[in-house]
Amino acid sequence: DYAIITPATWRALRACPLFANLDDKMLEIIASMGKRKLIQPGQQIIKAGDRSNCMYLVCTGVVSCMVGDHEVKKLSSGQSFGDVAVYCDHIYKLHQEHSSFLGDADALDKILTRTADIFGVEVCHLMELSVKDMTSLFPRSPRLVYNVVQVGEAQLDEAVANNSDQARAAKRIISRLHPLVAASFMRGVPSDLTARILDSVTINRRTARVSETLVVAGNTGDSVFLVMSGLFSCRVNGREVRQFAPWQMFGEVSLCASFPELVFKSLSDEDSYDRVSQAVAACSVRTADVVCLEDARVVEISAEKLVTAFDISHQVFLNIFVLAQERFMEAVSRGSIDAILRYQG
Repeated sequence: DYAIITPATWRALRACPLFANLDDKMLEIIASMGKRKLIQPGQQIIKAGDRSNCMYLVCTGVVSCMVGDHEVKKLSSGQSFGDVAVYCDHIYKLHQEHSSFLGDADALDKILTRTADIFGVEVCHLMELSVKDMTSLFPRSPRLVYNVVQVGEAQLDEAVANNSDQARAAKRIISRLHPLVAASFMRGVPSDLTARILDSVTINRRTARVSETLVVAGNTGDSVFLVMSGLFSCRVNGREVRQFAPWQMFGEVSLCASFPELVFKSLSDEDSYDRVSQAVAACSVRTADVVCLEDARVVEISAEKLVTAFDISHQVFLNIFVLAQERFMEAVSRGSIDAILRYQG
């Protein structure tokens, strides 16, 4: 049965760290996806080592989290468990195309297993949320992606501290994942070329603090930024138009403008006079401000460091260019003067 949004359910949703700072509309969507579960005392809900495909929110009652024979914590209303399933599934999908770079053919599968046993302590009402439903909301809610990463990493660290073999294996695998693969740079690129590209690109890792501005509208720049953790606000004329969560990129428009010859190489004959593409090729200035909302780690890559990657596979440039076109038109529609001037020619 699907969850009934009772006052207790609302309190649990609003108290849960996984759903922190989400508006009521998004919470209502999440609740509408949930299935209600009645759990009896002593009933097992999750078994360590099983493949994970859902998470749970405790609406009422208490559950016990066990690693081996050791109880590591109890969870009550407003707390969630199984969140690692959502976090690891997202990583799985980001890297599924190039899993061979993890050094183990089954490596990604291994991060999709439960890290603890969970039992009911007393009668409980739970909300079950499928991984598929949760990840379907990611394009609409970067804040949810940020929360999933924060909570998922914290739960893995806690499980490692409590001697979970599954958590240790997951941490080892996640540490080997490459930022360029995570940000979909390598989508559609053969594995042999991907290996050469990853060896050729030097990446600069940096941190950003709350309220720090990484990109200023009107300034020139040719770097692209990959968000590894944290959350950013993209603002046109002082108004937020979107947010950037982990594993997303920004700065792709001015990066593409550094390679006008590749922009036109990317067009078919009938698109050779496409206005958007010509505007992107001419837009060497930033079209929006990007401000840090939550302390973050980013990878910054300048245009010159991607020359070899683009020479090895034009598909890498195409992956960035497609997104650049979308972001450019978003800037035009939101009133960016720099974008409008270039679009009007």
